[in-house]
Amino acid sequence: MYIVTRGEVVITAGTESSTLRAGDAFYAPQGMRHGVRNESDAAAELILVFGPAGQNPFTQTGVEPFEADLSPRAEA
Repeated sequence: MYIVTRGEVVITAGTESSTLRAGDAFYAPQGMRHGVRNESDAAAELILVFGPAGQNPFTQTGVEPFEADLSPRAEA
């Protein structure tokens, strides 16, 4: 799973491409050819989540909205 936390990236899954922006997520099921690239001049940040092979832990696939609090955390 790719979670965009800043900027935007283009994700290619199979033969289709979509732009993901901060707050968007993408799940690539096992065996799906996919790739991510930053086509802008701005930096992009992502969180990558990996899991063991096996049953799909997510009920949805593809580009899905992802709600996240992306505000900076205060230093303790």
